[in-house]
Amino acid sequence: MGRPLRQPAVSRYWFVTDRIADERFLLRPDFVLNAIIVAALCAAMAATGVGVLAFGVMGNHWHLVVRVTDDPTSLSRFMQILKSRVALAVNEERDRHGPVWSDRYHAQPILDDASLIACMTYVLMNPVAAGIAATASEYPGLSSLEANVGIRAACGVVAVPIELPPQWAGLDAGELARQRAWLRQELRRREAQERASRIARGLSRPKAERCLRVDPFERPAQPDRKPAPPCFAATEQARKAFLATRRAFVAAFAAASAAFRSGVLDVMFPAGSFPPRLVRPPNEAPAT
Repeated sequence: MGRPLRQPAVSRYWFVTDRIADERFLLRPDFVLNAIIVAALCAAMAATGVGVLAFGVMGNHWHLVVRVTDDPTSLSRFMQILKSRVALAVNEERDRHGPVWSDRYHAQPILDDASLIACMTYVLMNPVAAGIAATASEYPGLSSLEANVGIRAACGVVAVPIELPPQWAGLDAGELARQRAWLRQELRRREAQERASRIARGLSRPKAERCLRVDPFERPAQPDRKPAPPCFAATEQARKAFLATRRAFVAAFAAASAAFRSGVLDVMFPAGSFPPRLVRPPNEAPAT
């Protein structure tokens, strides 16, 4: 089955998800692993110019909200550096061999300011929504909680430079504090909703420290996966406009690929896409 095409020019901001092979908890929080991921994030950002607005690391996956550059390869290069560094270090730390990641990363464009804040909120709330911690600050895994809303998480100081959302950039200190306070209140509102939902279902308050004792080679009995949307947009009109653009992009790529494979090597591909790899027929000898 072919991989879905990415359309890098469609947005400056992206929501990225990556999962561990077999859903194992190889990213279980601990001091060494946290330091590995922080170092890899900083190296990938420095090498590519990609900015990180929010991130959260769960036991068997992570989420990031990122800003890409004008280079259409910036996101893929950022993820290649990040994933390869973490994979090598995780295998060494966990004394194992073999693939760490289940697949290539998944990325959806974020099309407007409201959706950007919603994606950041989702990332910060992930441990609470998953029933691992009662509040975002109790979760001992890495997150950008302190940089985003000013609340110190259980993992302590996270030395990763976090960018502001574009609508917050340029605000004076007082207004920026008010924006962070609003987002902090939104987190607390959602935490209260989750708490009420657990009480209604007869569930006890989650104890976040339990995730520190999970066997990193364990797998969840029932992985909780939801289908990813094609994009994040605040309105149905914006979503439909994106899907129309997406269909045109895929059609243009398919037409260019067909021409390229038939021998038209100077065909123009849609912006941000690349020609498919040409495969020599098995009975054709290489040129000498």
